[in-house]
Amino acid sequence: MHGYTFWIMSGLTCLALISTAGLARQSNLIRDTGTFTEPEGARRTYSLSRSQMLLWTFNVLLAFLLIWLKRGQFNQVLSDGSLALLGISTGTAFGGSMIDKNQPPVAGQDKVGTSKGFWLDILSDANGINLHRFQLVLWTVALTVVFWSMSLKILSSPDATVSLPDFDSKLLILMGISGGAYLGLKIHE
Repeated sequence: MHGYTFWIMSGLTCLALISTAGLARQSNLIRDTGTFTEPEGARRTYSLSRSQMLLWTFNVLLAFLLIWLKRGQFNQVLSDGSLALLGISTGTAFGGSMIDKNQPPVAGQDKVGTSKGFWLDILSDANGINLHRFQLVLWTVALTVVFWSMSLKILSSPDATVSLPDFDSKLLILMGISGGAYLGLKIHE
């Protein structure tokens, strides 16, 4: 990657990250769905599964664009592991949305609560911080660090045939189990 290309991509990456964060904060992009009407000045809670889906979408898209720029072509840049992570996060978001829409309302409680801040929202339900949510966040963060560590190594490689990082099947199974545990226990929230 030429020096000017690196700086252009760095600037565009920062712009995309700031824009996405602003959109996520100001809209319902990664917030829980439901029939909740927000009181004036209040916002819906952030959704763990929607946040995870946005994170993996952004990670894979950004790494794809950087590797595409390095290689000069986009064929065979996507890896099975990156597609699996997108599929797992999309399936988790879909399952979470279905659970939210099919849970009967509890007397005296809104279906979707008022936000208490991003981290507290994604780690807790009405009863406080939950282990299944904490586990999903930990594994998502761990695999994001591994993904970018591998991506940066790939980008610094002189090999012109590089593609997105591929994960060991056991890590993908672990992410699927963590997402499944989250969904299974979310039913009882």
